[in-house]
Amino acid sequence: MLGPMASAFGEQLKAWRKTRGLSQLDLAVAAGMSPRHLSFLETGRSRPRTPAVLKLAETLAVPLRERNALLRAAGLPAAYEERPVEGEALAPYRRIARELLARQEPYPAFVVDGVWRVVDANATARALLPVLAELPADLMRVMLGEGGLRPLLANFDEVASASLARMRREAVEHGRAALRVQVDAAAAALGLEASLSPTGPTLIGPRLLLPGTEDEVQLVTTVARFSGANDVFLDEVRVELVFAADDASAARYERWHRGWGGPSVGA
Repeated sequence: MLGPMASAFGEQLKAWRKTRGLSQLDLAVAAGMSPRHLSFLETGRSRPRTPAVLKLAETLAVPLRERNALLRAAGLPAAYEERPVEGEALAPYRRIARELLARQEPYPAFVVDGVWRVVDANATARALLPVLAELPADLMRVMLGEGGLRPLLANFDEVASASLARMRREAVEHGRAALRVQVDAAAAALGLEASLSPTGPTLIGPRLLLPGTEDEVQLVTTVARFSGANDVFLDEVRVELVFAADDASAARYERWHRGWGGPSVGA
């Protein structure tokens, strides 16, 4: 008779399969496994082994942190390291992220971890958002804290709703109940729905109110990630890069930034 570890694995596997909208047959075929064996793994009648767990996790596009959780639920050792962020092993990747931050000047740029905390930012971002003087900064501090985003955005509610919707999708797709709780708490505190209208704009970007002026500029954000990561932190971390959405916004923003102090401001 198998112990509770096997049942814990089976429940997690079943949850991931349902999240991805797959039947047992669909998953078995995609993973190159017999439907009978997959059924036995879900019910706890077969004890999972590391290669099978990793193959199923890869087929289901499970993030690395949750792959480790699947392995531990099966009574197996974790396969992916989570190295210290400031350790020597991640030094080359910290350098790359900081190069991206520096090159993004005079526009803001942020390094965001897997639970939506800002863990690094460039000089412009820090000068615009004094809340980033103390890092990491969580979602609620950045949105609502003193020196945070709210007074800087003409369309704060729209941007906050879009961000919360994105977080909620990630929470579901990555199987992170704690992140879902954080999203719901933030939505409640802000009095906003974490949803997007299907008839809304093609891309929801911030409308930045330029400090010291009555002007605003339309911005867009893109995300850079490390591909092929074999480390939990690198799999989750991303660099968020802010750009002007059009030529008029670019000209207005860069003219304002030169008068405000240029790329070195806040350094």
